[in-house]
Amino acid sequence: MDWTNVTIVLTWLAGMGAPAVVAILLSLLAENWPKWSTLPSVVKFTVPMVFSVLLSVGSAYLLKYPVLLEQIQPWFQVIASAVIAYIASQKTYQGSMKAGYGKRFTHATSKNVKNLPLG
Repeated sequence: MDWTNVTIVLTWLAGMGAPAVVAILLSLLAENWPKWSTLPSVVKFTVPMVFSVLLSVGSAYLLKYPVLLEQIQPWFQVIASAVIAYIASQKTYQGSMKAGYGKRFTHATSKNVKNLPLG
């Protein structure tokens, strides 16, 4: 799937993509928000459903305007490319850290780390 093509992304969102996006956003954002865990279960069940439907319907609605999508496409491509590059760099960074890359510089007793006096 071409994640830099606004029409393809909107088509995916209008179908099965909206629930996937909402689930990912909730797992990354809402679950780290302390107030979310105190909300009633009916709210935590209903909010994702409503957002999924709104995202899906909104995407389907935008697909009716191909001229608008043509105008948005260059900007969407730049933004999507930047987001994809960032995500790829973070995945690579996490793999490097798990492999121990850079560990010798982060340990306080390492002779490569200079302990600067505070104050």
